[in-house]
Amino acid sequence: MISELLNKTRNTHDACSDIKSGVALGLISVAWFGLVAVTIERIESYDPELVVKVLTLVGATLGVYVAVWKLVSDLQWKRSEVYLEQAKEFFEKSYAILEVDESTGYPKNSRQLWLSSSRLLLAALGLGKKITDSSHRETFVEYTEYWRIKFRELLDFDGDSTPDESYYYEDGALNTWSRGLRAPLAERSIAVLYRFTDWPDGREDWLSFESDFTDAEIKRIDKFGNSGLAGYCRKRRGGR
Repeated sequence: MISELLNKTRNTHDACSDIKSGVALGLISVAWFGLVAVTIERIESYDPELVVKVLTLVGATLGVYVAVWKLVSDLQWKRSEVYLEQAKEFFEKSYAILEVDESTGYPKNSRQLWLSSSRLLLAALGLGKKITDSSHRETFVEYTEYWRIKFRELLDFDGDSTPDESYYYEDGALNTWSRGLRAPLAERSIAVLYRFTDWPDGREDWLSFESDFTDAEIKRIDKFGNSGLAGYCRKRRGGR
């Protein structure tokens, strides 16, 4: 509950900061353009020197507007970059905290480790939603896919290396436990990691846009010594 309130507070603060920046930029623009309009209106006669002064004032106005706009944009870009870097750090920590038991090759069945890992993973995904820069978002998406593969290989929820039921809880400590009994893994923490390793709906697979080897490529591969790969490809074609 506390973490949710903190997240809402941070989101509100960020939104308010953007609004304040936009309002400030708008007020400055209105003030400058108002100043230019009043100055031009009060001019009684026009001559070349006066035209130059007016154009200089207009140019200065546009310069100030562009400078303020760039300042606001830079601040937003920097904030987006910070969110990206923090998200990357949380992904790494979420993965690293699942210490692997060398005897099983699977993460230790520690309730605390699984809870911490799932919380850090959710924190990383939450930070990703705050990223506003398009290039940062693209980087975050690809980085997320990298860690999705890493978690899938580690946990292998749908494979043969998944441990049996006793891994998740100790006999006599399914819903309640005391000192001397290993605490069961929290189902919610497992669900978070399980859902993350699933291929997300609507996510394009870059490989779907690529093709297998052409016959010419296989011939070249065979010619330059990789006969095993060439033989594999030819047998696949023969079996179709």
